[in-house]
Amino acid sequence: MSKLHRRDEAELAVLIHDGFQHLGLGTELYRRLIAVARDEKLRRLRSTVLSENHAMLAICQKLGFRLHAHMEDRTIRAELDL
Repeated sequence: MSKLHRRDEAELAVLIHDGFQHLGLGTELYRRLIAVARDEKLRRLRSTVLSENHAMLAICQKLGFRLHAHMEDRTIRAELDL
């Protein structure tokens, strides 16, 4: 989690090694980062996800993020208001 300069928002990113994917680690990491962001009184979290990363998009949806497509660079912007 990286807090954006002079804003009450942060960017989230996680990387799970291939051998450990689909075990719930990404979901748990995001849940914990959301809890930390709330403790830090942040207002919004966001992540940029490749459009083909269906597993990460499913995690974001499950955790309540809104998804916004950016077709020019094939990414999805996921945002969560806290």
